[in-house]
Amino acid sequence: MKRLINITALVFALFISVSVMAQSKEEQVLQNVKLLNSTIFGSKDSAVIDGLLAKTLSYGHSGGGIENRETALRNASKNGNVYSKLEARDFSVDFADKNVAVVRFVTSFIQNTKGNDIPLTLHMLQVWKKESGKWKLTARQAVKLVH
Repeated sequence: MKRLINITALVFALFISVSVMAQSKEEQVLQNVKLLNSTIFGSKDSAVIDGLLAKTLSYGHSGGGIENRETALRNASKNGNVYSKLEARDFSVDFADKNVAVVRFVTSFIQNTKGNDIPLTLHMLQVWKKESGKWKLTARQAVKLVH
C-alpha cells in the first residue's frame, strides 16, 4: 500500500513538472511582456527591467527617440513620471522562428508629468529573442494613437 502511495505521489509530481515545463512559448513571451510593461510603468525596478532586456537593444519611443540598452535601462528605472490606469489589450504573438517572437499590443495609461495628467494610448511592437534559454526584449517601438 505504501508503495502505491509513493508511486501515485511520484506520478502526480511528474505531471505537475511537465505541466509547468509545457507552458507554451507564447505564454512565456506574454508573461515577460506583461512583467516588463508593469515594471516600466509601475515599480521601475531596475533589476527586473535589466533581467528582461537583451544584450543588444533598440528601444524606440512614440516621440521618436531611440535608446540603446544602457540608456533605456537608466531612463526606465529613473523616470520621474507617475503612471496610472495601465491597461494592455489586443495581444498578438508571431514567431519568426523558435527563438524570435514578434509581439503587438495596445497599451493605455495616464501619465502624470509635473502635476499634469496626460492620457496616452500606444501601439507597441516588440521583438523578443531567446538568450541563454530566457526570452529577452531585443527591439521595441511605440506609436502614439490619437484619441
